[in-house]
Amino acid sequence: MRTTLKIDENMLVKAKKSSLKKQQSMESAASGLVSQDLASLSQKNVTRNGILLLPIRVDGRIVTPEMVKQFGDSIV
Repeated sequence: MRTTLKIDENMLVKAKKSSLKKQQSMESAASGLVSQDLASLSQKNVTRNGILLLPIRVDGRIVTPEMVKQFGDSIV
């Protein structure tokens, strides 16, 4: 679907950088950035055992106990 949007200059620069970095069209880059932003807005505050959990990022990866241990060992 084709539509025309008026966007801020800083968002245009961000979309251009994203498209170059990911080697994709401006259309795909802008769509991806909008999707990420909308996904972050739709996430509700989730708690487990009374503790607020951090939101899952679209481009995030799972942190394992082994990764935490390795990080802890590296700062000692």
